[in-house]
Amino acid sequence: MAERPILHVDGPLAAIAEHGTGARSMSVYFIVGDREIWNPASRAGVLFYDQMRTLEKLAEHPCGLTSSVSDEYAIDPRLLTAFVDAVFNYLGHTQHAVLLALVENVLAVALGAEARVHGAWRVAPERFHAVLEQARVLERTFAGGMPAPNASLE
Repeated sequence: MAERPILHVDGPLAAIAEHGTGARSMSVYFIVGDREIWNPASRAGVLFYDQMRTLEKLAEHPCGLTSSVSDEYAIDPRLLTAFVDAVFNYLGHTQHAVLLALVENVLAVALGAEARVHGAWRVAPERFHAVLEQARVLERTFAGGMPAPNASLE
């Protein structure tokens, strides 16, 4: 039987491929100080981090996530909230269906993380109420951390 070729991955997906080898932890932590916000599987966490960093270019604002150690991502609450505002602002000025679809899914996860960080849900622009509802559903599936309450930030 012929040997299968080894897949070589570069760029943002390299970290995901590396996590799949078992060489690192099976999950990552998104934290504020020493408080755990979310503890997703490594592949989901690394992909989310990379997507957020990519969206920084689109929103022209830092996302508030930094990689502190191999399995931890620190969240700056102030920057995360300002970043979400910048993404809402950017998306509010586009009608590009594919771009909206790509960004809204990442935004929903970010909204869930933001709700856990602040302990309340933000009020989203009317155009994005469906994204906020998707975020509420997703946040309930987040491993680790304290669930966000049903209250909204006003």
